[in-house]
Amino acid sequence: KLPDFLQFYEKELAGFRGNVVIKGNVEKNIAALPGLTEHVFNCLQEIEALLRWMELQLRQVRQKNYKKYLEAYNKTLTSRDAEKYADGEQEVIDYECLVNEVALIRNKYMGVIKGLDQKSFMLGHITRLRTAGMEDITLG
Repeated sequence: KLPDFLQFYEKELAGFRGNVVIKGNVEKNIAALPGLTEHVFNCLQEIEALLRWMELQLRQVRQKNYKKYLEAYNKTLTSRDAEKYADGEQEVIDYECLVNEVALIRNKYMGVIKGLDQKSFMLGHITRLRTAGMEDITLG
């Protein structure tokens, strides 16, 4: 299920990246920007929700392994030692890798949001230039 999730959002991301560029009719770019920003932001929120859930699950896995080392290990360990051993468990490492993959997707979406902010900023300045008399500009 997670690979499908990642694949879907990677595909969506590829489509969004093309919309960060300013080209063609400025009015059409300005008109499309709010809807596009909303859609990208909604995707980002879904990714954030999954990431938060996965972090909670990771905490649970860590806690289970920590208790195993603290309570059932044949040698008395300090809490720090038990924590280190628990973090070295393959189950914990695997889950951390999954969390990292989702965090990477989230960061890519945050990059697109930044790009859309810059696009909005630039379109605002282009509109001001047109108001000042530069009516015939075209971006391509």
